[in-house]
Amino acid sequence: MSPGALWPNNLTKVIPLSTIVKMKSHRDYNAAKSGDIDAAYRLTNDILNGKKQRQKIEEFGLVYPTAILVGVHAVEAMGKNKIPESLAQMIGIMANLNVDEDIVQSVKVVRTGSDSVYRLAYRPKFTGKVQPGNQYILVDDVVTGGGTFGELRYYIECQGGKVVDMVCMAASKFSTNIVLTEKTQLSLENNYDIVQLSNFLKEFDIYGGNYRYLTESEGRTLLRIGGLDKAREKIIETKRIGIKRLENAFDGHMGQTFELRSQKENGQIIISKQECEDKNTLTKSTSIVHSLNYYTTEIRNEQRINKKEDHTILHRKKNQHEY
Repeated sequence: MSPGALWPNNLTKVIPLSTIVKMKSHRDYNAAKSGDIDAAYRLTNDILNGKKQRQKIEEFGLVYPTAILVGVHAVEAMGKNKIPESLAQMIGIMANLNVDEDIVQSVKVVRTGSDSVYRLAYRPKFTGKVQPGNQYILVDDVVTGGGTFGELRYYIECQGGKVVDMVCMAASKFSTNIVLTEKTQLSLENNYDIVQLSNFLKEFDIYGGNYRYLTESEGRTLLRIGGLDKAREKIIETKRIGIKRLENAFDGHMGQTFELRSQKENGQIIISKQECEDKNTLTKSTSIVHSLNYYTTEIRNEQRINKKEDHTILHRKKNQHEY
């Protein structure tokens, strides 16, 4: 199913519930970011304990009583980030909304602290069952360029769902303005041939080539670079650097690697033609790609199993009235 092209009129900004400083200064932040589900719930409980936060969350339930919450299940450099999951579960309890248990990232990217070009080059991708016709609210811990929310929205709407709102624990400066503005959209249309822009986005698997799905930050990045050829060169170079860093850093931990999209050609797994022409680099990377693909599959299977354990903890906490 083809997704809608425009950002909804009512969806203008991501709703932050706190600040990055407050979130990162919390005693449980590092542990939660590294995969400690108990630490994630303690952090989330403290952040959502304010009157303003409760009012914002209660409003979700009033405005979208049948919406489904989707937390971004991500692997970070520090480990398996549990904050989005705990945040979605807590909002679900407070707003009396259901939380999705199936949609997860199928391609992991380590983007914390990366620049805007890197975020264009390395795209999170998602898999899992979407309920066609249902409304969805996206949940993450931090929003920077908005690309993760953008790709998750694109995936859900391709499957027939409708994203109606986005909420995060904290956001970088100006990043809550996620929606591609009319001014930036017109600038893209005036500066670039639309067919070429669409083909450029398809080439790097960005929103299936639909430029209207770009976030404001992504649109400005493309305009700032000053041409699709320059943007292509920058993205390819960024991917080359990522491959070299992967070769040096790979030790079996997804959180310390970078996403590589592979394909088979002449019986050999390689990176894409546009990304690497050096056959030596491709050959050297083959075993790494094999390992990375295997580890990505293992992460997905492990997420399925761990969900039951994490939710057992949540139900135990609810029964103990800890929230």
